[in-house]
Amino acid sequence: MVGMDSRHGNNDSAASPFQIRQAARGDATTIWRFVETSGQLDRNSYYCYVVLTELFPTTCLIAQDQAARPVGFVTAVPTRERPGELFIWQLYVEPAARGQGLGRTLLWAAVTAAGASVVRATVIPGNQAASNVFAALARQMGLPITTVPYLSPADFPAEEAHPAEDMVIIGQAQ
Repeated sequence: MVGMDSRHGNNDSAASPFQIRQAARGDATTIWRFVETSGQLDRNSYYCYVVLTELFPTTCLIAQDQAARPVGFVTAVPTRERPGELFIWQLYVEPAARGQGLGRTLLWAAVTAAGASVVRATVIPGNQAASNVFAALARQMGLPITTVPYLSPADFPAEEAHPAEDMVIIGQAQ
């Protein structure tokens, strides 16, 4: 997957300004910093990103611009108990790189690498950008998309105020 451009999975004939590559352990710091500064993603420990990049390098991917600067990432985990299913942990694209299909490209690259026919992710209700990117992925995969309530604020510890989360399912869940 190293050096794969963002045209993967679409018919755009223009040269892409982005390269997608597998994450390595050294990328855990970059991913952690993106999450810390995003203001949008749940913060996890640095250790979490080390584990994700070491154990799932095929589906944890980094997007780089033409100067090889990281501009986005996806962390995704194949589900062992449900072969063919991929859980998207987090997806992020830097503001300057948004609006160019990079989020969908990262998702498509992870789905393709995993050989997934079902994709799951949690999304905060009302997050239109996330809803749009998953709807675009479902269209690209030619599969139905379903959104169901998953977690309520009461499911989280009292010390962690958190909004509800919906589960987005692309494909036929088993």
